[in-house]
Amino acid sequence: MSVLKRNLDIVFKETTNGNDEGRRYIAKSLDGGTGWGVFDRRTKRFLKDREISQISAHDLRQNDLLN
Repeated sequence: MSVLKRNLDIVFKETTNGNDEGRRYIAKSLDGGTGWGVFDRRTKRFLKDREISQISAHDLRQNDLLN
């Protein structure tokens, strides 16, 4: 499994069930439809694939929105 796919799986599985309290990176609908991307709550923007693949699994799981 590629790093990108692993990271997307982590974000989607762990933040789509309402368990995104305090999470910096969340799965979010791109346009209100079925497409989704990884949204960075700190910078208030969707991340590109290259950026997603550079984040460690540990950092994706951190509840550090306010840090």
